[in-house]
Amino acid sequence: DAEELRRREIERCGKKALDQGGFQLMLEPIQNIASGKLCGAQAVLCWEDPTLGAISEREYRPIFERCGLILRLEEELITQASALLGRWQRIGDPLPITVTLSLLQFSQTDLIDRLTFALERAGIGPQLLRLQLAGDLQDWGGEAAVRMLRRLRQEGFQVSGGVQAPRSGSVGIEGDPLWDEIILSPDAFARPERDDRLAALIHLSHTMGQRVRAVGVREQREAERLSKA
Repeated sequence: DAEELRRREIERCGKKALDQGGFQLMLEPIQNIASGKLCGAQAVLCWEDPTLGAISEREYRPIFERCGLILRLEEELITQASALLGRWQRIGDPLPITVTLSLLQFSQTDLIDRLTFALERAGIGPQLLRLQLAGDLQDWGGEAAVRMLRRLRQEGFQVSGGVQAPRSGSVGIEGDPLWDEIILSPDAFARPERDDRLAALIHLSHTMGQRVRAVGVREQREAERLSKA
């Protein structure tokens, strides 16, 4: 059907784009929800294919995860974000950049080696390149990835968990939180009727010693609601 044909075209063109440098880095501001101040940026790879046109990450990422291109895509994301941080550091004091990585990526035994190589090539430390698990942390699990998260934090990396739709549940393993900070996506604060659950999640995160940030805040009223949550 038409949906399957498009999926195959995105897969085919995606392989070509990765081979030819067709993905460009874009940054979304990350704000401190209490003060509203800029505290970093989230990196996204933009893709405009000559045949298919602009394709959003929301559409291409699940396809890449299914077909196995996701590791190559995330390697490109790490490389471009690290290189940009290196350029920023040479001219001033850069804010950190957060890159979103899949559960599959966090399960790779050589992840720390590849991250270290990218950072050394860019001339930056691990505190500037922050790592976020793709998807919603409330759905997250996997023993291999848990071990990797702990190793990453021991190596000095900051690890973030994302929240897309706040609901009842923990934001880490009880007594052993895995995240340094929680990043709220626009979907997490788009609906005011969820504010009670959002406030409970923020309170729990703070209780566990985790910072709470938000990405994609577009309007002043959204910033005000977050500061009161």
